[in-house]
Amino acid sequence: NDFILPGGPMQVVGGAAVVPSVRKAVEIGRKRGALIIW
Repeated sequence: NDFILPGGPMQVVGGAAVVPSVRKAVEIGRKRGALIIW
């Protein structure tokens, strides 16, 4: 949240735009048995 929330201490402008792509990639990875580490 620090990277995407407005006013977050490490906010990356436009960072929220990548969230849907990351979610989709994680979903595909999990279906294929990939280990997801955050």
